[in-house]
Amino acid sequence: TTTSEVPTNTVTIDIKVNAYNLMLGLYHDSKEEANVPIALALLETMIDSWNKRQTYDNTTTNDDGNGATYESSVPTPTDQSFAHCIGSLARMTDMEAAKGESTRLLTILETMFEPMDNTNDKEEGASSSNPSFTPSTRAYNACLDLYGRFAVKMPPSILLPMCFDIVKRMEKLSSSSPQYSGVRPDV
Repeated sequence: TTTSEVPTNTVTIDIKVNAYNLMLGLYHDSKEEANVPIALALLETMIDSWNKRQTYDNTTTNDDGNGATYESSVPTPTDQSFAHCIGSLARMTDMEAAKGESTRLLTILETMFEPMDNTNDKEEGASSSNPSFTPSTRAYNACLDLYGRFAVKMPPSILLPMCFDIVKRMEKLSSSSPQYSGVRPDV
């Protein structure tokens, strides 16, 4: 059977994002600092795909006047993509660079699920900017785990405020709208 002859009752799934997340997971599990820039580059490619979709989808129309959709072979990232990439930062020897990068990634993640809306055609709680995921604690917990790995090398007077800042960020976001309830701290 060729692809054009696939029966209509056949279920199809898009495995691209799972494949990308698998690679990010492998970089997360790697013990090599050299893999951190590779993981970051892969996530940046996914973020770039999301940015292009946002720009294209918001500014382009089809001949019939309806909005056009940007098609890419690169999937948009999910919260799991960010969590894996943030987790891979634990391999970095420069703790300040890892902290800065994790904060930058959380900011991008938050940008991706704003603004939220209540349209009926989306999964409840799903983002209007990135309908591929609902905001959750995954990336934030990965960041807290990353900071926990610094405990051996960093005094509590510096480490604890960093952790509290992440928890405060989660509390602020989760209390701003019921749609962000998935970001409520679970620590």
